Amino acid sequence: MGGDIAAVFAARGWQVHVIEPAAAVRGSLPRRAAAALASLRATRAAAGRIRVHTELSALPWDDTALVVEAAPE
Repeated sequence: MGGDIAAVFAARGWQVHVIEPAAAVRGSLPRRAAAALASLRATRAAAGRIRVHTELSALPWDDTALVVEAAPE
């Protein structure tokens, strides 16, 4: 779900940072995001707006305007 949310924001021009500690999920994120961006008919530039990190400390907090939680429950 987080990859799809990231794709929606990236498709509309937002710089997106995804935190994913699980290596397997992190590894599948580019493929999942690309599929979501394609279904949104987003430009190729949109994929470049998505960055994936393993920890919250990697985020550019001074430039962060919105945080969306999409953790499994």
